[in-house]
Amino acid sequence: MTSSRARSRRRALKGGGAQADAAATSPETGGESLPQKANHAGLHHARRRGWYHPVSFWESLSIRPRFYSAVLVGSLAYGLLPDSLALAVRAAITWDLGGLTYLLLALRLDFTSDAAKIQKRAARRDDSRLIILTIILLAIAASFAAITAVGLEAKLPETSAKEKMSLAALALFTLVISWSVTQIAFALHYAHAFYRPDPGSDAGRGLEFPGCDRPDYWDFLYFATSIGAASQTSDTLVKSHALRRLVTLHAVVSFFFNTAVLALTVNISASLAG
Repeated sequence: MTSSRARSRRRALKGGGAQADAAATSPETGGESLPQKANHAGLHHARRRGWYHPVSFWESLSIRPRFYSAVLVGSLAYGLLPDSLALAVRAAITWDLGGLTYLLLALRLDFTSDAAKIQKRAARRDDSRLIILTIILLAIAASFAAITAVGLEAKLPETSAKEKMSLAALALFTLVISWSVTQIAFALHYAHAFYRPDPGSDAGRGLEFPGCDRPDYWDFLYFATSIGAASQTSDTLVKSHALRRLVTLHAVVSFFFNTAVLALTVNISASLAG
């Protein structure tokens, strides 16, 4: 009798241990043991530090040299410009210098890379959607500030013809910089989304370039400028939901940006002529 009870107790303990092991490695835990899942969760938490964390801050500086260099140059320029300039003019010049820095660094650091380097770089460096949105808003604000400054200064009776032409040149240069920076930012993001699939997203490899399996940055710039100029895609096929949403945003922003710039330019031209 005692032996029978002992065997029953051993079977119960063995069954309980098996159930515990099954629960620890059940599909709900992703097929991992609880210590493994806890360890992975800890690593995931460590990787997702806040931007204010010292390690995350310096990592962000190292992987986004274009953006932070442009911010630094723009900030220095704004502080060095004389206070006698109109606020809109100072803002436009600040944006122009920062945007030009962003463009030059992108052309130097990125557009000399082949597909293999892009794939390696995309695994650790990308301009997030927040940064792209910030760039777009700054581009629009700077463009409108420059054009508005030209219009207001042109209407002043003490403004000479030479000063009007200088303001018009500033406005034109600001428009070119703003449009170019926006397209470069989108092109880089398209490239990194193509070569770095995100977990749970279908964005990776979501573009198909005819006759090209491993596109470089110039291919993505071709795709971005087609949308930026015509608000529509070219011969490149978009095959993912995530990139379709981004392309839609790009096309809508480009349409309103181009329309507003055209309308304001006509207005400024009339003011300068008058």
